[in-house]
Amino acid sequence: PRRSRPTRPETIMTDQNTKWRQAMIDCLTVLVREQAGSSCPVVDYELRNSLSGDPDEMRVWFICRTKPEKEEFSRTERSRSISVFKKKMIAAGFSDSAVASVEIKITSRDEIEKTGGSSYFFR
Repeated sequence: PRRSRPTRPETIMTDQNTKWRQAMIDCLTVLVREQAGSSCPVVDYELRNSLSGDPDEMRVWFICRTKPEKEEFSRTERSRSISVFKKKMIAAGFSDSAVASVEIKITSRDEIEKTGGSSYFFR
């Protein structure tokens, strides 16, 4: 039997919400590219948002290569990188509330693999 598609407004991914997800991916992609020359670069990211795709409910992980690089990043570049990232969000048209509410965490590929991979780590 075919499952019906969700019809509740909070479970439908609209074109507008898809636009915000893509805008966030674009901001993250530029950040990763700009970080490439750092001694403790963000080499990847993970983006999670609510089922509705609401830009005020997004979570981001900046991913460093190793746990020591993550620790160095947290000490030396975290604040500046988050500030730069939020400026990119503003430039992309995100609302003040979306910029203020974005949850940003730092992790490493080491830690992700240690927990069994992305599907386990980002639950």
